[in-house]
Amino acid sequence: IVIWLNAPTLPDNLGPNDIWMGPSGYQHSIAVTGTSRMVMAADMGAILDCANGSAQAISLPLVASEDIPVGTVIAVERNGAGAVTVAIPAGGTINGVDNASVTVNSIACFRHRAADQWVAYGDLA
Repeated sequence: IVIWLNAPTLPDNLGPNDIWMGPSGYQHSIAVTGTSRMVMAADMGAILDCANGSAQAISLPLVASEDIPVGTVIAVERNGAGAVTVAIPAGGTINGVDNASVTVNSIACFRHRAADQWVAYGDLA
């Protein structure tokens, strides 16, 4: 994982697990505006920015529904008052359980360790 800080443009060699933070802050972030969102392969290396006043549910997919490469890291940032829960459907695990909650005003990362197994680290409630 490489975190690019203050890079004025998107680096040509940005890897699938890298996070790009341009000079004006997080440039490779995805605003999660609704109350639920399924993580997609296109989210690799992005920060999902959850700033809703209502609870938000982020779902990590099983390999059968979205083939996200092992080693991929997805970051989830909670900026709103609403709770943010990251979960995986039956058959998958996050640290051996099926969900994790992100602490307010913080970031948690989810690393795809093996097929349908994710590791959560960061500021978890």
